Amino acid sequence: SGCLAPLDETSLASGTRAGDVAIHDLRSGSGGRAGQHITSRRVSLGRGAVRCLSARPGGSPLAAAGHADGSLSLVDLSTLAARPVPAAHSDVVSGVGWLPPSDGAHASLLSCGWDKRLVATEVQ
Repeated sequence: SGCLAPLDETSLASGTRAGDVAIHDLRSGSGGRAGQHITSRRVSLGRGAVRCLSARPGGSPLAAAGHADGSLSLVDLSTLAARPVPAAHSDVVSGVGWLPPSDGAHASLLSCGWDKRLVATEVQ
């Protein structure tokens, strides 16, 4: 199964079993008929299936992907550059989300997994 993360009024990101993240433009290119979409960009993260996906709030182009192999990836949605997050989980990542920055600190990425851990990672 895949997962979806809204990005703005006209686009969303999706994760796949193949370990890809795709950016979809929901505006129709031919007359505005419902059900049409254009997959404009795709990146392979080179890890396990993407089980969860969350776009960083506040207009940031950054998204986090949680994988079936317990790893996490950060994806810059404007350039599709991806980087791993070190030592996340020992089992499937089942959820990711963001905490806003406070007192000048960077935002934190929260992840939870089948290993029964909740992990907070500071992200610049």
